[in-house]
Amino acid sequence: MKRVLIGRITTAHGVRGDVKVQYFLEDLDLMFGDAGVYTSDTKPDRILLTYKNDLKGDVVVCSVKGVTDRNVAERLRGTQLYVDEADLPQPDEGTVYLRELEGMEAVTPDGKALGRVLGVRNFGASDLLEIKGKKENYFIPFCEPFLVEIDKENRKVVLNEPDIV
Repeated sequence: MKRVLIGRITTAHGVRGDVKVQYFLEDLDLMFGDAGVYTSDTKPDRILLTYKNDLKGDVVVCSVKGVTDRNVAERLRGTQLYVDEADLPQPDEGTVYLRELEGMEAVTPDGKALGRVLGVRNFGASDLLEIKGKKENYFIPFCEPFLVEIDKENRKVVLNEPDIV
């Protein structure tokens, strides 16, 4: 079964073993289920997280079952968190999961081919579409005015090509 990355532990928080978790989903309930979350996209290892409180933006503080001190929590830094794809809710009409964009053709409104979508990246400011062009990979902001339309049926992302200075 395929797993989907839903977050990652960024660092320890406090002295009692809590951790900061950056999440990549809207429904946080998926992260705090009784079965826990996977720590690998292939292995069966799981951890059980308990929600403590929100921090800024897309980060929450959590306790990890069995972790009671900062040193152990620090060793969890960078741990990726996954759920089974089948556990994700069906998206609303007109909504896509970012993973669905991978492999889609990127085109301009007039049909000019820009390349293929390799994925969505976020380096801190906002989401960027990584496009595999003819010669090299490049990024286009995944927002207006660049994003025009996502055509799921034809597996195309329609984008306004940015002006290059």
